[in-house]
Amino acid sequence: LKEGVDQHQATFSIYAIAFGTIGLLIKKDHCCQSMMSGILEDRVMAHGNIVMDGLGWLPEPEPENEFIVYLKTDLFADEVALLQTRGVYLQTAV
Repeated sequence: LKEGVDQHQATFSIYAIAFGTIGLLIKKDHCCQSMMSGILEDRVMAHGNIVMDGLGWLPEPEPENEFIVYLKTDLFADEVALLQTRGVYLQTAV
């Protein structure tokens, strides 16, 4: 991390960006019309990457892994189903 930024600040920034992005897009806020196309998950990841890029952290993108599949299909299956009832779809497993 850059000097003066610790892991807690970086983590909170990404959390806040993700929380705000999800809240605005699920609410279908009129000020976000240009961001409404695409999959919600893509938008959240893109905004998190903007924060991390600003911190100088540029890892190679990785395909969805088993842990992400586990989170969506097991741990957060009910939440994923609820999102789908509201018209929000996450990427499918690869």
